[in-house]
Amino acid sequence: MKYIFFPGNNFSNKEWIYTLSKKFLSEDRTILNYSHWETGERQIDFNKELEKIKVLNIQEDCIAICKSAGCYLSYLSSKNNYLNIKKFIFIGYPYLWLENLNFNPIEALEYSNERLLIIQKENDPVIGYADLTKILEEKGIKADIIKYKKIGEDYNTHDYEDTKYLMEEIEKYLN
Repeated sequence: MKYIFFPGNNFSNKEWIYTLSKKFLSEDRTILNYSHWETGERQIDFNKELEKIKVLNIQEDCIAICKSAGCYLSYLSSKNNYLNIKKFIFIGYPYLWLENLNFNPIEALEYSNERLLIIQKENDPVIGYADLTKILEEKGIKADIIKYKKIGEDYNTHDYEDTKYLMEEIEKYLN
């Protein structure tokens, strides 16, 4: 199974996603780099990134490990049949950010449903754990969700710094 790593929107996620990816022993992995990081634009262009993913022509079954904006890009990649994603891992699902950009944050959750693990901070500014859990329940989405909890980290940020902890939680879910 191939691991595909989808970073968040901000350039600071580049180093973070590389650090996280190194925690996984699988040699078969791809780490995406976004065009807007090179051009200096503020926001990811989902259409441009989808075209880049299509060109990769990855045929293997995949596990998508995603941060923030990467969650939605992984959904689009699978929905458009550019990737055959068997499991989705969403770290810091950007519900309110997607709404502010006029994207429907529910559709990615509904699409990935039982193939989904969400790791969310209690008071993440783009949606907290309790609010996201309530939405999942109201919509009948059967995703697994865990509250990110690492002593010493703020629970009201969108940063998920402890990559070792994340890898352990992801491994538990996958095994």
